[in-house]
Amino acid sequence: MTCPAVFKVVVPGGPAVVRVATPGPPGPVTFSRLRRHDFAAPYSYCGTATAGSVESAAVWTITRINVASNGTTTIATATNATWTGRASATYS
Repeated sequence: MTCPAVFKVVVPGGPAVVRVATPGPPGPVTFSRLRRHDFAAPYSYCGTATAGSVESAAVWTITRINVASNGTTTIATATNATWTGRASATYS
């Protein structure tokens, strides 16, 4: 799908606005963040780190979600943690 080079937006009672759309850079899309998810009852872990980081590096920010049997939810975060050590990280 390609974007039109020019399109016209008409605002009722106002002037016409012309916008120019330019295509993005060619080539593959790159991401600046890594994301990981794991569920190990009763916890759900969601982690992010800079792209290119290894799972054993202490550069991850990990959010741990606990849904108790009574339905209450507790959310805590560990920073500068390793993804491989998420279960034993210090959360606050």
